Amino acid sequence: MGWVVSASKDRTVAWYSTNSGRRICEHILEHSAMCLEYDVGSHYVFVGDSSGRITLLSINQVNGQVMCRVIRELRGHEQSVSFLAWDSINSRLFSCSADHSVIFWDIGGAKGSSFELQGHSKEVSSICWWSTGASSANVKDSKYKGLLISGGLDGYLIFWFMDPSRIESPNWSESDVCHICSGPFFWNVRKMWNNMSVGVRQHHCRRCGHAVCDKCSPYRSNLPCMGFEKDVRICSQCFPLITDSDRRSLAISFDARHPVTCIRVEESLNLLLTVGKDRIIKVWDIKAFSSNPHS
Repeated sequence: MGWVVSASKDRTVAWYSTNSGRRICEHILEHSAMCLEYDVGSHYVFVGDSSGRITLLSINQVNGQVMCRVIRELRGHEQSVSFLAWDSINSRLFSCSADHSVIFWDIGGAKGSSFELQGHSKEVSSICWWSTGASSANVKDSKYKGLLISGGLDGYLIFWFMDPSRIESPNWSESDVCHICSGPFFWNVRKMWNNMSVGVRQHHCRRCGHAVCDKCSPYRSNLPCMGFEKDVRICSQCFPLITDSDRRSLAISFDARHPVTCIRVEESLNLLLTVGKDRIIKVWDIKAFSSNPHS
């Protein structure tokens, strides 16, 4: 039996039979659904919602009954999920959000890792997985081949390489005092009173994730291996450890000259289509990024 899957802002994910047109199964989310991606082989459904959460649903037929169950929830975005893209060959999910970020979820990997990609300055409205896109290096492993393309309302297109040097960014630690100088943060009244000092704001080093004050994190640097293509806050302990290879860019950005709302790749023609909020459709020749030089 075939079916059509839909997701709505009324928080409903529904499956409809292509034979009868009847609704055969549904699932109610906690928040409004914003986007959906479907894997034909496993019948998995990925739904991004307005809270930034991605819900993985599975649908199966048991004794003629269609059953839906929640497999897991992916949490990483701070604002609503704008778009989802699925790499069925390597079982990888890509998501983008109004929080300006793109996240690469290794669904099929044993570690279940995720990599945050930061390069846009406004909402990332659309992403597309290009399976025949070139890799950043001469690697034989198929999981590093292909390009992720993102388009945002900042008017930029970014081509992200799936490079083996990428690592997960650390979780941010929470503390009442600076990790380096032990100075109190402004809510730590007791420490402020004992030290007879004024509390300061809490910041976080993007390399180690430690809570630090502004005085102990004066440096800025890009960290492409952690997904930060633009300069981010680095503490005084981590900055001397950053090498030139750590700063090697793993993405290429282009000014699309209009706020991008949707992108689509025609792989057979090596063409990229962008649709903008300015009601203009642009067609881009991306043959230079193809892994097949004879295409």
